[in-house]
Amino acid sequence: QIASTKAEFIEEHGEEIKEEIKAEYLDKNRDNFKAEYLDKNRDNFKTEYLDKNKDNFKAEYLDKNKDNFKAEYLNKNKNKIKEEYLNQLVSETKEQNTILFIKNMLKEKYPLKDIAKITNKSLGEIKKISEIK
Repeated sequence: QIASTKAEFIEEHGEEIKEEIKAEYLDKNRDNFKAEYLDKNRDNFKTEYLDKNKDNFKAEYLDKNKDNFKAEYLNKNKNKIKEEYLNQLVSETKEQNTILFIKNMLKEKYPLKDIAKITNKSLGEIKKISEIK
């Protein structure tokens, strides 16, 4: 009769008991499962985290190192920058001299067509220069 009662009890409460045992087992081993899961998936988490945040990392890296990049760029390219700057100054100086030359010819009442021909400028450019005070 005891066996019969046990069988009836198990049949009646078996699922409840299984769930309680399962919950207790999971609760006792939660930290182990968590550690094991994290350990198995560490590389995936790391890759996912890096992928999601790569733009932030890149921006932060560039911001932190912008002075170094600037100094390095200037150091590597100083001769080129210097040459470009000097060429620009020469070009601007030539243009200023041309404008001064045109203004002097305008003061002397040279015809606009002749000034354009001599300076290799268009009539429109000559007229604009004549309006500059």
